[in-house]
Amino acid sequence: MRKLRLYKYEHAPGHVHDEIPGYEDSVPFSKVGIAEWCDLVGPDEAELFYCGQYNDKNNWLLNPECFEHYRGNESKHVFDLEGDSSEDFFHDWMRPAIITAMNAEPNHRNWRCLVRPGCSMLLMDMVQNPRESTPAKRHGFYFRGQRDPYGVREKLRAALRESGLPHQFEFMPNWNAPTPAGHADVRRYEAEMREWSVALCPSGTGQMSVRYFEACALGRCPVVVADNLLFEDSAVPSMVGVRVDPSLTVKQMARRLGVLYESEAGVVANGMLARSHFLANVVPYFEDPTLYMLAWLQTRGLVDGDEWYKELGAEISKFLEIFS
Repeated sequence: MRKLRLYKYEHAPGHVHDEIPGYEDSVPFSKVGIAEWCDLVGPDEAELFYCGQYNDKNNWLLNPECFEHYRGNESKHVFDLEGDSSEDFFHDWMRPAIITAMNAEPNHRNWRCLVRPGCSMLLMDMVQNPRESTPAKRHGFYFRGQRDPYGVREKLRAALRESGLPHQFEFMPNWNAPTPAGHADVRRYEAEMREWSVALCPSGTGQMSVRYFEACALGRCPVVVADNLLFEDSAVPSMVGVRVDPSLTVKQMARRLGVLYESEAGVVANGMLARSHFLANVVPYFEDPTLYMLAWLQTRGLVDGDEWYKELGAEISKFLEIFS
């Protein structure tokens, strides 16, 4: 089988995901992904150049001089940007390159960037063990999580109090994304989210909120209070649910939530759409992030030639359909 010819820099940092049990192979060009779908070659034969994953601990390596084959091959270089602060790693010199990132703001939408889903142990369990979508017992708003450093979540709580709408809103001292899905705190969180029709997904330390995907998995209407992209691409209907501008005043936000609350049928419909999105786009991504990425690259003409993907046949066809 013809594979993608990939040059991987010797100093390319590995993925933190591959070192965390439960998160392995959840990012494109993971160890498993490269072994399965790529042939490692020299720079003269390469169709793509893989530069590794960068976060707040190694972003100092993001310098074009660190990649000896970058000049003249800018559009063939691939970088992965990880973490809440990944937005800070979008350097202008990387604009012609291909980027996968956990977090990106709308001003980078016209970059060659696939915004991938974030991870939590609960989300990974939801992918592997799909939940049933059951009707909510209460029409109203649910949030349980940490405070954020920008005050978005405090403002959201104040807006709910101002509105007088039914809600359950609780601040927690711990970050539970790495907590196993079977832990009592995580089971309680999932059970409570099921109780309510609307899952509030305000931005946290970074812009990304993994609870958006958890809400989609349960068929709850996600309300994203953030400006960032969420697994978003122009060809994928990934932004389902409702978006609320985090810069609104408390009173404006309260009125916005009130309008949403008045349309219970719309809330239910959004929840159903969110679950369909989860099953059609998010689950296939996690089944094989690298093959998903290769389909994304091919349908956008971001890799030279088409011989390699034609030989993948049925293996890649379901991913190509997502982007067609």
